[in-house]
Amino acid sequence: MILVLISLILDGIVSVYTNNTILIPLFTLTSLVYIYKYYEKKENIYFLIALIIGILYDLLYTDIILLNSLVFLFLAVIIKILNIYLYNKLSSTIVKLLAIIILYRITTYLILVLFNYIDFNFIYLFKSIYSSVLINIIYLIIVTLIYKKISSK
Repeated sequence: MILVLISLILDGIVSVYTNNTILIPLFTLTSLVYIYKYYEKKENIYFLIALIIGILYDLLYTDIILLNSLVFLFLAVIIKILNIYLYNKLSSTIVKLLAIIILYRITTYLILVLFNYIDFNFIYLFKSIYSSVLINIIYLIIVTLIYKKISSK
């Protein structure tokens, strides 16, 4: 849970300092992908964490209440399903992260288009996906290395 809260805060900090479209953090989603293995036997708690973090994400970073809370909960279910088929090795976790980033970007984009918050623009959608991939994979690798170092002590 601490990782998720730190990631939530880092999303805001990094967004301010990388105020461009090349690096768009989704560290909170990255942390949800990473922590699932620790809540595999306590899925209800995991889903509750996803919902609460989604609500906090909405309150802190968006002006659309319930959008991310519902999307985060939906993605938590997808993470659970992906975890059935993919192991918890770093390469598999990166694949899960890529799937979640793509699903998050497409889902939120389509919802925003559906409710006329933004106009449909495939190039913008594509940019939002690839802009999120690099920085979040790097973040996942850093988190994995830190957790390995901590658990080896």
